[in-house]
Amino acid sequence: MQLRLSFVIPVRDGERFIGRCLEQLRRESVKGDQIIIVDNGSTDRTAEIARNTPGTKVVVAPHVTIAALRNLGATLATNDVLAFIDADCLICAGWRASVERILADPAVAAAGSYYDLPENSTWVERAWWSFRPLYEHRASFLISGNFVVRKDMFAKVGGFDESLVTDEDTDISRRLVSAGAVLVEAPSVRVVHLGNARTLRQFFGKERWHATSIVAAMRSHRVDRPMLFTFVFIASCVLALAALPLGLAGYRPALAVPVLILVAPGLTAAYKVVNHGNYKYFFHLMALYLIVYYVRALVVAEALVGRSRAGPARPVRPAE
Repeated sequence: MQLRLSFVIPVRDGERFIGRCLEQLRRESVKGDQIIIVDNGSTDRTAEIARNTPGTKVVVAPHVTIAALRNLGATLATNDVLAFIDADCLICAGWRASVERILADPAVAAAGSYYDLPENSTWVERAWWSFRPLYEHRASFLISGNFVVRKDMFAKVGGFDESLVTDEDTDISRRLVSAGAVLVEAPSVRVVHLGNARTLRQFFGKERWHATSIVAAMRSHRVDRPMLFTFVFIASCVLALAALPLGLAGYRPALAVPVLILVAPGLTAAYKVVNHGNYKYFFHLMALYLIVYYVRALVVAEALVGRSRAGPARPVRPAE
């Protein structure tokens, strides 16, 4: 029996991508599928383009998080399988066949894959997404921009956490696994992502936004690997600053201490290349993770200073 999917596409000011996204999606759709656009209050032609696409339902929900957009779309879904696709993603040929094959196993609750790259990708894109899997495997995490999940299991875990500004996919993946769900990551469930950070400046900006998730983790007292390595990086920076006066005073061994700043980025890059065989990107990833841990340390410092000045931290405000 062929699956019927309810596609949920959150978007804000995505007129550059939404037309191509819907065109590709319709090629992988069958009769009975739903396409639900949840617009976060776009000020460009996004909603107009979507409404002019046959078979597409558009709802508007401004001033809420992307998790809330996805949850709203899920409440409007009439099919038993939800397919969350980001507006800057292009579903590739064979995507549907792979999803149907994987979900033919009733034990599997969700499927997806990391993004593939457009043809004109930069070294920043190629390095950052170089860990895309080569083989199908059981996973503990699925990215929310290419995420297919059975509606009953999605409801069982309570959907996405709407208080999270970012990193909502890590959170729901963790809760699905804790609930006993089987997640499958398969490179054949392929989408091309058009909205990557293409330069170091864009990468810094995106990671600065993503880093807000670490504040939520701090408030819930959850220590995961990114948080642990962030604190390793912060400790390394503190030691480097403390050793600087000694180095300037002529104590040469102290000049080696700043190298500790590279420990967290280096270990993370090594973990990525060893697990995914992308050794040629080691130094590229090391440079990118240096940025990642810097912005995470910056966010942690801002959160700690804010808490000391204003008392207990307030919940993160939704994106506006």
